[in-house]
Amino acid sequence: MTAEDVYGMPMGAGETARYEAELRAEVAHFFPLLRTYVAGAAGRGDGLLVWLN
Repeated sequence: MTAEDVYGMPMGAGETARYEAELRAEVAHFFPLLRTYVAGAAGRGDGLLVWLN
């Protein structure tokens, strides 16, 4: 993905492993919150708009 510049790493090549560890920690924190939010919206019959830019 990095070679295709889909998920660009903002730091140099030597920082990739450290950045990946930070990214994984951030996802581990926020994904459960997002999952709970989306499940709650679905339970109420609400929709969700996802905007990718």
